[in-house]
Amino acid sequence: MEEKQGLDSIKHFVKKNNLHKLGFNPLEYATNVVEELLELLTDMESKEAREFAKATVDRWVKVYNIDVKKIQEHKAIDSIGDIIVFSTDAIMKNEYCVDCVLTEIGKEINSRKQDPEQAKRWAEEGPQQGEKWQKDLNQSQEEKYQADFTNCKLSSFLNEKEKVAEDYNSDSWLIERFNKVK
Repeated sequence: MEEKQGLDSIKHFVKKNNLHKLGFNPLEYATNVVEELLELLTDMESKEAREFAKATVDRWVKVYNIDVKKIQEHKAIDSIGDIIVFSTDAIMKNEYCVDCVLTEIGKEINSRKQDPEQAKRWAEEGPQQGEKWQKDLNQSQEEKYQADFTNCKLSSFLNEKEKVAEDYNSDSWLIERFNKVK
């Protein structure tokens, strides 16, 4: 099978694990975003960040009297899209190739195995709404791919003329150029 590139590698992970069939839960999504922000800004490990993020979102629900059933789909999609824009901008500000970064992330998450007990339950009953896909904590390090963003830094594979290209992160030639170099 041909290796997926960029966003396609992320979509492959979602589809192969049937995560898209869980349905959208705005509180679960917000918890995931807060968890990742905590990992970015603090030295919290994933489990601790997850617990704190869940408590934070639960508090917001109470303080702001949030009724999930009243959240408009259009508003949710617009907010999620804005987060994608901010994330893309942040990657580009750090002078990384967005497609390359997403490809590396895709390789890493696609190398992960699901927790065997959860995988068995999901095969028999299907995933439950709001349930997060769990990694197999016993999967060996040799089986897991660790994302390597070294070659995603634009300076690692672009010549001076290419570096000044105004749309370097939006052109398909960039990922093709990266693939020729690696």
